[in-house]
Amino acid sequence: MKRAFFIPVLLSAVLASSAALAQTPAPAPAPAAPAATAPAAAGQSGDALVQMHNRIRAANKAYDRKVAAAKKVYNDKVAQARAERDKAIADARAAAGAGA
Repeated sequence: MKRAFFIPVLLSAVLASSAALAQTPAPAPAPAAPAATAPAAAGQSGDALVQMHNRIRAANKAYDRKVAAAKKVYNDKVAQARAERDKAIADARAAAGAGA
């Protein structure tokens, strides 16, 4: 007899506590960043380490641009050489009568 009473009471207590937890307000948002960090966000910082990383980032960006340009030239040259090879193969097959 005790079990029949205990299970519904326990179940209602669990449901009530979960409903109460679901209704708790969300934590307040973090305050806005102070004005002192605004120059760092804009890329201007007095910190030598930050300036060093900014210079490294700029050097890497310039390097990546040069590599991309070189790859484009290389890919264009490869495509040109491939077209010349395909034309030579087609001419050789046509001369031999393969017709393929």
